[in-house]
This record gives sequence, structure tokens and C-alpha cells, in this order.
Amino acid sequence: MFRPTPFLMPICLAVQAVTPVPSTLQALIESEAFSMPAGQLLQLGQSLPADPAFDVIQLIEDNQFRCDSAGRMSAVYRYVFRVDRESALSGWGGVQVSWSPWLNERPVIRARVITPDGREHALDPSTLGDAQEPDEAREMFGDRRLVRGPLPMLRVGAIAEVEIRVREHR
Repeated sequence: MFRPTPFLMPICLAVQAVTPVPSTLQALIESEAFSMPAGQLLQLGQSLPADPAFDVIQLIEDNQFRCDSAGRMSAVYRYVFRVDRESALSGWGGVQVSWSPWLNERPVIRARVITPDGREHALDPSTLGDAQEPDEAREMFGDRRLVRGPLPMLRVGAIAEVEIRVREHR
């Protein structure tokens, strides 16, 4: 599992210093996941220009890592994106996370999709499947699992917000 290293901090600060964040996005960055009203998030997403080079526009991606006093890590991954082309639906139409039962609790995935008509569609946890992750070599056996499921009602013009929580129990 990825462990953040201290040398990345100056790089992140340097990028933030030279890349001004529009005030409209700053509110999203500073908000808790799923706290921005659907209409406001849709309006924010629609206000950003499309980029012909990309199928989606990612509004934010936020990764937070914490270690408790016993050295167990917990991570929260959050990302918000707008679908600009039909071709994006095959790659961005679902959410998934890999985990190891011997090390991690089962990840918690939350998501919502706001369709262009302003309706909010929450991810139904019962649509998430749990399967063994395919091994890269047939001779190798592991306990890696994959939790995944479809983002509800995702279509061109929709805004999706996803949060994945992973926590070590060892």
C-alpha cells in the first residue's frame, strides 16, 4: 500500500503556489464530502470549460492519509468529476478499490451522481460486489480482494462525487 513520503510535500506546495485555484473550486476543496448541495455542485461543474483533449474534467482529487498511535494507516480518497463524452463512461462508469483482508477492514465506498437535470442519485451499497482480485501470475496466490460497483445514472453532463475509505486493522 502506498505510504506518503515527506519529500512530496514541497512539490505539492510548489504546484499549489503556481496554479491559482478558482474561488468556486476552493469552496468544494474546503467542504466535507457530500456536504455541497447537489444544485450548487452541478452549477460549479457546469461552469468549468470543457477540454477537447479529455473525456472528463476532474474538479478535485483529494487523498488524505493518517496513522494512529499503533502505526495503522487509514486513507480517504475523494474525487469529483464531470463527464464530457460518452467514451468516458466505460472507464469512469464505476468505482473500485483493492484491499487485503489480513491487513485492512473492508473499504467503505460512498458516491453520488448529479445528472444534468439536477437530480441526485446515491450509490446503493447493495450494488457493490466483492471478488478476489485476479493474480498477475497464475503460479501466485494471494488474498487481495476487489470491491467495485457502478456509479448510478452516470451520463454525459453528470457530476460524480466519490469517497473511498480504507483502514488497516493490523
